[in-house]
Amino acid sequence: MLEEIKVKLMTRTVERRKFCSKWKQPYGHLIKKRLDKIKNETLHWHVAWNGDKGCEVKKGLLKYTVDLNKKICSCRGWQISGIPCAHVCSAIWYDGGDPDKLLSPWFSLEMFMKAYEFSLQPINGSHEWKKCGLEPLLPPIPRKTPGRPKRNRSKSKDEPKKSKGKMGRDGVMMTCSLFGQNGHNKRGCPEKVTFLNVQGSSTVRPKAKAGNKGNSSNASRPNPSGTSASGTQANSKDIAAKKQNKGKEKLLVPEKKSIRTRRPTINGYGLLTNLKTGQQTFYASA
Repeated sequence: MLEEIKVKLMTRTVERRKFCSKWKQPYGHLIKKRLDKIKNETLHWHVAWNGDKGCEVKKGLLKYTVDLNKKICSCRGWQISGIPCAHVCSAIWYDGGDPDKLLSPWFSLEMFMKAYEFSLQPINGSHEWKKCGLEPLLPPIPRKTPGRPKRNRSKSKDEPKKSKGKMGRDGVMMTCSLFGQNGHNKRGCPEKVTFLNVQGSSTVRPKAKAGNKGNSSNASRPNPSGTSASGTQANSKDIAAKKQNKGKEKLLVPEKKSIRTRRPTINGYGLLTNLKTGQQTFYASA
């Protein structure tokens, strides 16, 4: 690395010397461009001369004082930058001088050449160096730093990050298990609602009809066991159908809320049917 820096400095010194030799004025191109812009701004300034290298420069309500002997302008632009401002250029031209001669000497060609006056001398390679007999320099002794040591190396920004024990799913094409289409899975399938409605119409068990509540002429006689024969037969069929469609109903049919049954408010006797299980219960009230 040091060898590359040395070669870079050697070539840069030669290039800057050639660049200075092409100047047509005693200062650089950037300074000339800036000074020309300032000279164009002097057209609107009017000078009131005092006869002793001092004057007032006016433009409308603006007014500044210039002293050419002390090289001072009240706008302070000349003192800060070393380049004559528009007020100084107006005063110099009124006095018959040249603004280029009042530039700071730090912008001159001579100062620029002094910065690149000395050159780096070439040296031989390490195979030609003299052996001094001293021990070679060793790297510093490694010391344990505070805190838990890092196990993983520092990765660059463009390097992909690896997950722990799992492969990334980048570039994997998803396939819907319902219709075999690409671009989405079963969970995000846009036709899932239609599929569930078609499957649900054949698997959902119809609701059991509610029995007669209250007194009626067609009410059945009470059964000592608490349930009628038709109710027992219906319960056995419902249980068998439930076992057969147990998995399908859980997947396709939304879970129903429990329906609470309440006792009838009228007097009499009859059969009370549970809408959830379809079980019929005899009741009698005074």
